[in-house]
Amino acid sequence: MDSLSEPRAPHPMPYVLAEASQSPFDRSGLGARAAPFALVAVVAVATVVFPQGGVQSWPQVWASLALLAVTAGAFGLPWARLPSWLPVMVPLACTGSITMLILAAGPSSGVGIVLLMPLVWSMLFHRRWESACVVAAIVVAELVISLYQLAPASVTVRREVLWGALSALLAVAAHGLRERIRRSQEQALRLQDQLHQVTIAADRERIATGLADDVIQRVFAAGLSLQSAASVLPEGPSRHRLLEGLDELDEAVRLLGRTVFDLRAAAGPTLAEQIQSLGRHLSPPPRFTCTGPIDAAVPAGGSAALVTMLSRALEIISRSAAPTAISLSADQDLAITVTAPRTDAGATDADWPSRDLTQLRTDAERATATFDITTRPDNTTFTWHLSLARNGDPPAGS
Repeated sequence: MDSLSEPRAPHPMPYVLAEASQSPFDRSGLGARAAPFALVAVVAVATVVFPQGGVQSWPQVWASLALLAVTAGAFGLPWARLPSWLPVMVPLACTGSITMLILAAGPSSGVGIVLLMPLVWSMLFHRRWESACVVAAIVVAELVISLYQLAPASVTVRREVLWGALSALLAVAAHGLRERIRRSQEQALRLQDQLHQVTIAADRERIATGLADDVIQRVFAAGLSLQSAASVLPEGPSRHRLLEGLDELDEAVRLLGRTVFDLRAAAGPTLAEQIQSLGRHLSPPPRFTCTGPIDAAVPAGGSAALVTMLSRALEIISRSAAPTAISLSADQDLAITVTAPRTDAGATDADWPSRDLTQLRTDAERATATFDITTRPDNTTFTWHLSLARNGDPPAGS
């Protein structure tokens, strides 16, 4: 029994979706995240340094390598004890390193595309404002490169506009996608938890039903048989021991009954119990009858909608006359009937306030149910029919 009520461990969220709760340099999986970016950086430096004559300015190469070393060393810092804004400095340092490498390689080096690497890192693992800082850094880097290369003004403006627009587009799209995936995962986790709770409730109800319908009845029948046998035994040790055994069986039946009650209470109220509780707020409370396997017949998730619809209906009906009876039956259709004293005006449904009847019919349509009203000399009957075969989904009226 205890295993059915154990709380579930929280679901771990993938790192890439942890918008602000984790540092981008958290030790969990850091190597796998950083390795592709480190490889691209090493390849970019190697393609500039190793070909003979490829470097136009060695001081800028050393500056690029120094900034790259700072970027790599930052992965080992104790980020949990540092300010939360400081991680943005890492992709910014990487942007500076790549800028120096482009300046050292010259305008025709072909390594300019690597400038997007720190932006890709920030889009995947940083917050929105940090990606915005990297976009601004890329725009500044392109301005510096254009001025250093003495590019014409038109080329400089074109670089600024296109690199800024492209970087912003990538950042906005990536963070929007991260947010949508995060919401989808949260919704999936909520659905899993709800399914877990429904499974627990179903298991409790199944166990309780098995105990009530099988175990308790058999123990009780065995007790009656032993009691009959004890009544014909003469006084003596055998009769005394048999009566003691009967007392133990009675106690076992009481314990089983208490267990059944606890299991059903933990599983939550049934649909019939929820509807019956609606009538307790009326004065005097209406009679309540229930026929058929109500909970088994109603589709999963439909109980709440039916209770909401009937609650509004009782509120509307009680404005004119307090209901005297509520009946609930399930066969091929689910039928809910509310009986109330007839109005003073007469014996037609038109005598009820038209606004109330319109609301009742509207609620029934939302719940995909048919609504009928029948007047008799002494009472008026309101009936809702929900076709269980037609409505595989929960009623929509809520």
